[in-house]
Amino acid sequence: MLKLALRDTRASALRLLLSVIAVLLGVSFVSGTFSLRNIMSSTFSDIIDTGYQAAAYVTPESGTGSIIMGTSGDLVIPLDLATSIGGFEGVAAAVPDLSGQVILVGADGTAVTGSGGAPSLGFGANPDDPTLVVSEGEAPRNSSEVVLETSTAERAGLSIGDSTRIIANGEIYGVTVTGLATYSASLAGATLVMLDGETAEKVFAPTGTVGLVSVYSPDQFTPDGIKPLSSDAENAFVASVSEQLSGVGGENAADGPSTPGSAEAEKFKVISGSQVREDAVSQTNEMVGFMSTFLLIFAALALFVGAFVIANTFAMTVRQKQREFALLRAVGASPGQVFSVVVVQAAVVGLIGGALGVLGGFGLVQGLRAVFRSFGIDMSGNLILTPPIVALGLVLGVAVAIASAAIAAGLL
Repeated sequence: MLKLALRDTRASALRLLLSVIAVLLGVSFVSGTFSLRNIMSSTFSDIIDTGYQAAAYVTPESGTGSIIMGTSGDLVIPLDLATSIGGFEGVAAAVPDLSGQVILVGADGTAVTGSGGAPSLGFGANPDDPTLVVSEGEAPRNSSEVVLETSTAERAGLSIGDSTRIIANGEIYGVTVTGLATYSASLAGATLVMLDGETAEKVFAPTGTVGLVSVYSPDQFTPDGIKPLSSDAENAFVASVSEQLSGVGGENAADGPSTPGSAEAEKFKVISGSQVREDAVSQTNEMVGFMSTFLLIFAALALFVGAFVIANTFAMTVRQKQREFALLRAVGASPGQVFSVVVVQAAVVGLIGGALGVLGGFGLVQGLRAVFRSFGIDMSGNLILTPPIVALGLVLGVAVAIASAAIAAGLL
């Protein structure tokens, strides 16, 4: 029966082509959706790993905000506290989060907007901050100078020495580009502008408070760049910072009115860098998961329509082969054996359509990636055909084809 089914499949190749295409389209949407999700998750994870490199973070009780969405926690941590933390024993640097929304005017006189809803952010220049490094030119020294991230400068049509304007906190600043900065991860269309520290404090911390302080351990700084600590070393570092933070102020609180005493310090918490990164990844995965669910709905509709096409094709096939099937029954074939001919044909259709669908989904995502790149959104995540995606495409293709053919054959 297997040989008969395979021979009949070859003979009916043209008739079954439409069914293969139906499976191909449905599986392409499904495999493409999961591949796109992997790329987006990988891209955002790279951004998070680059943006949150510290071993510990001092945050308000409300949390840290999101680097992907360009948000921060409540602005309640005094800048003087960041200075105090920088002097703690075993701390290499404490960098306050001086960042917020800015609008950059490009060479054509229009605002450089973040593609696809990506944020447009300004940062305060800080020599202790390893996340955004000036790679060409000089760091900004006053309110009339800025440094642009390299891809931001390219999209804005600006280079070192060009004059432009930025809008920050409702004020317009005439600025000159004095340098370019590199961010080791793809920004996925975000716009980054570096301001001098004094201007950043005025714009992003007008009350003298920030929403986050990044705390670095000296063991993180290596000749190859910033490295994460081991789990035990990170936990020990967090415990040390927490203990010293609880003692800030105290009897000497009167010496500096803006320095929090021990009671006020309890409003803040110290969490590990790995925990901050895990929480940020979880937030982005939820966002990506929502988009994936939306796309999978369309994939399910495509498979549902494809199932009708397959069922219709096999219904016509069964009608045309009723005499042949009757002859098989006459020579001793059981109903199950006759039915298996249809199932084997459907399995072949599903297997071929599923395999082509997996490749089609790969190509679909490559095309979407090129489209995103043309709009300034560079998805840096690796696009690979993982075994789960391949297996899902093949199983889904075979299952849909067999189920549709079985229903069609069972009704006749």
